[in-house]
Amino acid sequence: MYINFNENNDVALGRGGWTNSNPGNRKFHEYKLVLQPSYLAAGKPESTVIAEQLVEMVHSHGGRIVKKEEKEDIHEEARWYIVDPHTARTKAGQVLRENYTKEQRRNKRITYRSKSTKKKRGAKKTFSSELVAAV
Repeated sequence: MYINFNENNDVALGRGGWTNSNPGNRKFHEYKLVLQPSYLAAGKPESTVIAEQLVEMVHSHGGRIVKKEEKEDIHEEARWYIVDPHTARTKAGQVLRENYTKEQRRNKRITYRSKSTKKKRGAKKTFSSELVAAV
């Protein structure tokens, strides 16, 4: 079943700037910060309960954990669906295990961008060297 995405309450699964800036995802991150110390100190059974609590906090303000359907045709409009409870709890657990400070996230972005730029330059050099070799 497909739904209309409510950016103020729904938590969008995914990566990147759009999900990070989504209001629902920002609330989710705030809830995570409250529960994270307990999660990191807990054993396996307790950590599962805490991950479920994070999902329940989203539900308590009218939010849902949702994912965008992958489009087969680029002209189709993307559709959203609510993920199953197991997926929601699993993703909540992943988020609770992440323990990055703002500084660590910034450094990770810088490193990623640096690697990405090097790969692009390397691809250009390979292509141009192939042209030289062909002539």
